[in-house]
Amino acid sequence: MAEETKFFVKFFRVIRNKKVAEYVPSGATMLDIGCGSDYYLLREVSRKIRNGIGIDIAVRNRKENNITIRKAKISEKLLFKSGTFDVATMIAFIEHLDKPEKMISEVRRVLKKGGIIIITTPMGRAKPFWELLVNLGLTEEKTTEDHKQYFSPERIEGLLVKNGFDIDVSENFEFGMNYIAVGKKK
Repeated sequence: MAEETKFFVKFFRVIRNKKVAEYVPSGATMLDIGCGSDYYLLREVSRKIRNGIGIDIAVRNRKENNITIRKAKISEKLLFKSGTFDVATMIAFIEHLDKPEKMISEVRRVLKKGGIIIITTPMGRAKPFWELLVNLGLTEEKTTEDHKQYFSPERIEGLLVKNGFDIDVSENFEFGMNYIAVGKKK
């Protein structure tokens, strides 16, 4: 990846992770679903949380201080006991799923009562923007090629409410190209 491409991708990742970190409670046990090979979000909040687990198909198992990274095929079932986590995140991940409603249901199961789910996803209107950046060589094609779907805020809110979450935050960020939802398990 060209240096300017790395900068551009990193710039948006930093903005996204700082936005999400605002909503991660201090002292929490955290699950980051689709954490990525560099597990940036967990590193961002590592001093704030009690412990964190990141799962992704593209990682090697490792432990680093209070962070555990596990290679896992993320499908419809999370291999954790019910009521394990205070917070679960899906950062730029839900758009890669065939059945997002099943994953949200599973997240609800593994969260403690009052637990928090944090989801970010690119807005549908961001697709032409990202495709332009690919064509200009400013990001890689993989940025959007495996997105199965795009979500509106209303659809994310509906999925959360249907699965027993109250909506605490629902807003656009990154110049309206990205969306964040924060829900609390009833």
